[in-house]
Amino acid sequence: MTYNSHKDDKNVNSAQQKPSKKGVIAVVERFSFFGLSANLVTYLTNELHQPTSTTAKNVNIWTSVSNIVPLFSASVADSFLGRFKTIVLACVIYLV
Repeated sequence: MTYNSHKDDKNVNSAQQKPSKKGVIAVVERFSFFGLSANLVTYLTNELHQPTSTTAKNVNIWTSVSNIVPLFSASVADSFLGRFKTIVLACVIYLV
C-alpha cells in the first residue's frame, strides 16, 4: 500500500502560512479608521474647543456616515452605474 504524504505536508500547520493580502489590507484600514477617530476627538476638543458632548456627537456622525456610504455606493454601482463609472464618479467627487 502506497501512501502519498506529499499532499499532507501542505496542510501541516496553518499558522505557518502567510496572511493573505486582503487580511493585511483590512487590518491596516481598521487601524487607520480608529486612529483617525481618536485624532478627530483630539482635534475637535483641543483645536476647535468643542465641548465633549458635541465632539462625541460629531465623531458618531462621522463614523455613521463612513459606514453607510460604502453600502450606498455599492448598491448604486451594482444597480445603475457599473464598476468603472462608479470609480470615475468617486474620483471626480474626491477631486471636487
